Amino acid sequence: ITTAGISLIALKNTYPECLELLNDVDISFDSPFEKEHNENRGGDVYKYAIQALEICKEYNIESGIIMCAMNWNFTKDRIDALLKPIQLQHLKLVPSKEQVLENYKYLFEKCDTVELSEPTLSGLKQNNKVKGCACGIYSMRINSITPDGKIPVSPCVYMHDYRVGDLLKD
Repeated sequence: ITTAGISLIALKNTYPECLELLNDVDISFDSPFEKEHNENRGGDVYKYAIQALEICKEYNIESGIIMCAMNWNFTKDRIDALLKPIQLQHLKLVPSKEQVLENYKYLFEKCDTVELSEPTLSGLKQNNKVKGCACGIYSMRINSITPDGKIPVSPCVYMHDYRVGDLLKD
């Protein structure tokens, strides 16, 4: 799932047994800096993203941080804050651009690709399966649980207000 944190917290509180069914969780940050993140989201919500990371760690769920690059947040200082390794020797572990491309090419030769909407890798693979955005074709947004107990979905992770159905019933 992709979440700002709230959906994962609600899932843990409402259906904790479902956490073991999650393959991975991507947690959305607008900024690595709490004040900026909260200002952009219009509320005190940075803490929920941090709590979601803690839930992933507690339940051993693979997780990642995602950030929509905008003109104000896609800066070197913010990238450094997001990528800041815990220990300096971690920088030695980052693969080179050449290593990434070479090994993805090898992986594509050995495996059937089911879904690939990442533009750079899609071009490398000459993927014609998905043109443009994969939203609604291969991905969807699972929204927070509503007060009446429904979990609506959206065809796009960025379409916050377009919600349909109930994931638990439909």
